[in-house]
Amino acid sequence: MESKTANPNLKTTPTFHEKRKNQLLSLTLVPVFTVLMCVSAQITIPVPVIPFTLQVTVAIVSGLLLGSRLGFLSQALYLFMGLMGLPVFAGGGGGIGYVMRGSFGYLVGFLFCALIGGFLADLTDRRTNGVQVSYVRILLISLAALLVCYAFGITYLYFLSNYYTGYAGTKYSFVTTLAYGALPFIGKDVVLCFLAAELTRRLWRFRYRKGYSTKQDRKSEESPSAVSGSTADSITTDSMED
Repeated sequence: MESKTANPNLKTTPTFHEKRKNQLLSLTLVPVFTVLMCVSAQITIPVPVIPFTLQVTVAIVSGLLLGSRLGFLSQALYLFMGLMGLPVFAGGGGGIGYVMRGSFGYLVGFLFCALIGGFLADLTDRRTNGVQVSYVRILLISLAALLVCYAFGITYLYFLSNYYTGYAGTKYSFVTTLAYGALPFIGKDVVLCFLAAELTRRLWRFRYRKGYSTKQDRKSEESPSAVSGSTADSITTDSMED
């Protein structure tokens, strides 16, 4: 008789209970990061044009730990709350009029910061099969997500100042836009990327995964009874062959 062993690298279809667990986790984790965005927005130092906050750290970590879909959703929920008039933006701001502010581009950038960072984290997680990823790799993903956020923020500020005449009555050149909207904050945000990468590295094994299980997950979920049962089956098979 031949004993058959399952290939641990084969993808398994999630069971009903696994799907229900994923749904409950998504309903819990998304609002948690939305609340963290609201709180971090109130930790602010008022400076001209773009306020100094800790939101970029939360936005990056939301994508890295929740993945692209849920990370994006947590940031979209935060943005929706603010545009509906809730005082969740930096300094207690909110309302549809925030669209005409220079910092609104960065709020949109948070969406795609979480989306791209989450996509790269998901891709890395699948390729490494859930094994702990190095700090340097997580840091590179964080910096890439930060670059996406700045791309949206700077571009929006530039077009707002040049093509919306009601914005402060001035026009910024691209260099001036960088001087006001990026250079005063880039150093702080790079340091925050180091912090985001360290937080993610410590919590990597707990990150949300939907639709697939990794070798690390299967190993942690394997019970001693299952191991002893498989061992007993192999002994019985060997004895029957003898």
